[in-house]
Amino acid sequence: MSTMNERRVDSGYRLDRGVAAAHARRSLAGALAALMDGGGDGVMSAGRRDVARVCLLLLLSPTLIASSPSPGADVAMGHLAVAKQFATHNVSLSTDYANVMKIFWDHGCNLPRRVRSGLDSDARRLASLYIKRYCQPWVDFWNEAMKPCGSCNSPEWCDFDTMIRFRLDLIGYLGAMVSGLDATPSGLEKKNIMDMVSRALGARTVANNFPRPFLEEWAGKATIAYLKTASAEEVITLANSIHPYWFRTSPPVRQAFADYMSSSQTISPAGRDTIESQLAEEPEP
Repeated sequence: MSTMNERRVDSGYRLDRGVAAAHARRSLAGALAALMDGGGDGVMSAGRRDVARVCLLLLLSPTLIASSPSPGADVAMGHLAVAKQFATHNVSLSTDYANVMKIFWDHGCNLPRRVRSGLDSDARRLASLYIKRYCQPWVDFWNEAMKPCGSCNSPEWCDFDTMIRFRLDLIGYLGAMVSGLDATPSGLEKKNIMDMVSRALGARTVANNFPRPFLEEWAGKATIAYLKTASAEEVITLANSIHPYWFRTSPPVRQAFADYMSSSQTISPAGRDTIESQLAEEPEP
């Protein structure tokens, strides 16, 4: 049984508010349509039924379709702004200060004094931005969904997280983030957004509480949005950066890379080999 501290540690995530509402509506409808397309076997699996239930519940929610953005989209808007800020400072979320950023997550979005004392003024300023605008909003997003838990009268589902997928607006978050990828030209800002999406999809709490087909579909959408304007070098870099995440081997992600390589005239044979190796299943020990 997971503890609240574990949820806090593993939990990262404002565009115009009117635009955010549109993003939320579009992402919900799109997710449902994609799921209802089916996988060709004519049978809706238990996992797919769960996803459909999530989408239907959200689609039928009057609060989500209201003029204000959904909770997930609201968090995403803040994250998109942070991705831009870091890019302005020429900071890559996946490479620069990577070790320090890992410490943030391992310590519940806090920076231990011993680590802080070893950073220069610029690094401390960026660390503060990362914690306050990126890490903490993501943790708060999860904590809000888990608010009924932790008291003497907690509902039974808290013990097993069986309702978190219906309480956490992950569709709103991912929909707004993918829309941000679509609207951002190639460069460091777009790379930072993709890194945020990858971290969200790769989080243990996400992978454990949401149906795999649902997460794979969104991983594919994010990959397609990133690759639309990516150079050959950026495509190879993306394959390398998502290698640690489970979704790299998912069919939608692999298909997105395959489609890019089949239409690209600039990617070298060596580059293709690198991509294939980074997306491959790990050999059995």
